[in-house]
Amino acid sequence: MKKYFLIITLFYSLNLAAQNKLLFDTSRIDSHTKLIGRYDQFDRQKKFYYLNFIIEDPAKIKKVLTSLPLGTEIKSDYTNMDFRIDIIQDYKKTQSWMVNPDMNCILVNDNFYTISIDKIKALAEKNPFDYRFDALSFNTLNEYEEYLKKQKKDDFFLFAYTSSFAFDGTFEIQFPRNKKYPSPTAIHDTLAPLIEKFVPKGKYSISYILDDRNLADPKQFVITIYGTRELYDNLHVENLKNQNWKQNVAKGYFFYRTMR
Repeated sequence: MKKYFLIITLFYSLNLAAQNKLLFDTSRIDSHTKLIGRYDQFDRQKKFYYLNFIIEDPAKIKKVLTSLPLGTEIKSDYTNMDFRIDIIQDYKKTQSWMVNPDMNCILVNDNFYTISIDKIKALAEKNPFDYRFDALSFNTLNEYEEYLKKQKKDDFFLFAYTSSFAFDGTFEIQFPRNKKYPSPTAIHDTLAPLIEKFVPKGKYSISYILDDRNLADPKQFVITIYGTRELYDNLHVENLKNQNWKQNVAKGYFFYRTMR
């Protein structure tokens, strides 16, 4: 079975209440909000199952988020980021953060901060749950939305998300990790003006995918670009190659509670 991995879309803002360094603006929480902590769905070993939790009461969610402030910024990397904290609103994943429980850190805006794993463990002990997910292909946004509408009638359904229907396809460019390209964000800064010679903002997306290649090789970044075939044919970045063009077939991921 083909593995899929969490995608970090570069420059997608994960908002902080900066004055308190909170993960999320708690004024946005309502009766349709869920707070979920879960092992990554593609981790077959379920290494961090013992940290899984779900909270659905708005007052409790606000209390939890204010008790999980970010600590100091630290140096880390993308390895072992196998736990997720998700904010779900109206069956949609509004925010999601990757956590490395072994290193007690969380990734926010391409930076790593300390966070209390003991507090997450306490939440899991009081609010345990498990889940399953289905991954389905869709040719159109209409098909996806019709299927999603039916899932909302299932009491065990939690949330869904899908890859984009907005682009013709994807391709990759492999960048060396060096002084010029020290991070995915630096690569974004280089790519964006080059891409916008061919397509306007909003007609492309640049992502860093945590797959085996990126996790296993710290000397490079494989960057995925979503856009048109014309962009693939015409974009030139130094002596680097555009590779692995794939026509877009969107995939939807649907998550269900299996333990109450």
